[in-house]
Amino acid sequence: MPVSDYSTTPSDNTSISGLTVSDATVADTLDNIIRQMMADIRSADNANVKTATIGSAVQAYDVNLDALSALTGAADQLPYFNGASSMALTTVTSFSRTLLDDTTAATARDTLVAPARPTGTAGVGEFVTIQTAVNTATVLPSGGQWAYFVVVRNNPGLTVATTLAGVAAGGTTIGSAFSTLDRLGFAWRVS
Repeated sequence: MPVSDYSTTPSDNTSISGLTVSDATVADTLDNIIRQMMADIRSADNANVKTATIGSAVQAYDVNLDALSALTGAADQLPYFNGASSMALTTVTSFSRTLLDDTTAATARDTLVAPARPTGTAGVGEFVTIQTAVNTATVLPSGGQWAYFVVVRNNPGLTVATTLAGVAAGGTTIGSAFSTLDRLGFAWRVS
């Protein structure tokens, strides 16, 4: 009999899976143990159903879980949200897995066989940060041509007033001194 048919009164449990449990047999003790186990299982089953708290003991209905459960998983597939409460599958190639398992930017660059961001090396490829305080003009480093991007801020550090971007010769002043503006950005030597 199914667990839902078990009684919490041991003597009422007289069969299990079509076998009769009787106390008139030589194995009375074993039969009574089986009956007690059936009663204990049913009591526990009742207690779980009656005391289950939705959201802690039992998962509450969730439209996102419903969307996930509607998908059919397959090898090399990854679920993703394609709407507020809808999901789809996308293919995850073996190459993309090699990138997804990278834990640092340096490891990801190695996987992509991409060079590291230029740093302080002299000549073409040199990368510098630009930070100019109020009342100071912003001047590109000397030599070569520089690509630059600079954020100009009002009330130093508070709001963006404008941005400057372009390519200019080394030593060029790209921003005049102002008493209420500071600048933060970078320049990359391109020739």
